[in-house]
Amino acid sequence: MLQLFASPEFKALSLKNANNRSNQKVIACTGPTPFAQTEYDMIDEETGKLPPASEVWMAQHSTLNANNERKWVDSSSENYYHEIRITEEEVMPVDETVNDNEDVLRVVFGARSGYVRGKGTGYKSTTKGMNTNNQNGKIEQLEAQVGDLTARLAYQAKHNLALTQRFEKFMEMVENERHESSSRSGHMEDALTPEETNGEDYTRDECSNKARRAEKKRSAPCKQVSNSRKKNRYSRVFF
Repeated sequence: MLQLFASPEFKALSLKNANNRSNQKVIACTGPTPFAQTEYDMIDEETGKLPPASEVWMAQHSTLNANNERKWVDSSSENYYHEIRITEEEVMPVDETVNDNEDVLRVVFGARSGYVRGKGTGYKSTTKGMNTNNQNGKIEQLEAQVGDLTARLAYQAKHNLALTQRFEKFMEMVENERHESSSRSGHMEDALTPEETNGEDYTRDECSNKARRAEKKRSAPCKQVSNSRKKNRYSRVFF
């Protein structure tokens, strides 16, 4: 191990890293962990959405003290944070999560030879990040539940339609029966309604009396014939 530290190659690499750190304008409290790796580790495991670039930058360049107050590692990091926040509000609609953080970082830091400043190198999958297999399993489970609920709703809609049709048919029968009953009552009332005869209006009782008198008149000839027959029979006896 001592031979490794004393080797010219290791000394040259250490000197190069020291020069790079001295020329670094902003300092990350996460050390050599790049922006992309921190961004990946902060992915929402349930939704799979990336965190806003401002939150990733804050996680890399600030800490919380014992009083839960945020402490930036340097003033440049804090200034860049505010620039990132302003850019997010300008390029993205209100209340919409930033899904492409590269666009925000490109506006704030610019790009060089296809490399976005401030983002660093790529990321490596970690157990802390989103588990793709588990996420796919959750999606399949949710899709199965959606399919089951859809089938139940379709059956319930069909059942409700059948009940509605039966109810409408029943109400139609009730309405027809009510109409027929009303018609029969109307005919009976027409037979008892007053009639106008010789300018006089007869009430229902008077109409009933008139009907009884007419019935008596129809039966009167029969009684007269019967009485005349009796008289003829008696006259034969006396003569």
